[in-house]
Amino acid sequence: MQTTTVVEYQSQFETLSNRTDNIPTSFLASCFISGLQSDIRNEVLAFRLTTLSQAVGLARLQESKIFYRRKYAQRSAENLFSKGPMLLKPAAAQSLSKGPLLPTPPCVTSIISPTEQRIPIK
Repeated sequence: MQTTTVVEYQSQFETLSNRTDNIPTSFLASCFISGLQSDIRNEVLAFRLTTLSQAVGLARLQESKIFYRRKYAQRSAENLFSKGPMLLKPAAAQSLSKGPLLPTPPCVTSIISPTEQRIPIK
């Protein structure tokens, strides 16, 4: 079972597999893949590899991809939250302080009679 890097797991796996004889390479590859961490294993399984060297190579690539993806995601989150609240740029703040773009429409008022006041508004 992989508990460290793929390279270290490969070394341990090869040490154990060298103690055995007459095991088909496809079976060794299958055993190696089944011991990988789940996120790496799932990616490697999709390629249906048949040799140990293919499985090791792809597992190392997947481990690297996952490492950089996590590193980038962490860095992006740090940048997002380290900048503090978003502030308007001075030009944007000035345009807001100039007032509305359109003039305020005139307020229309009319005087209604007492009879009109009794009619309900629809």
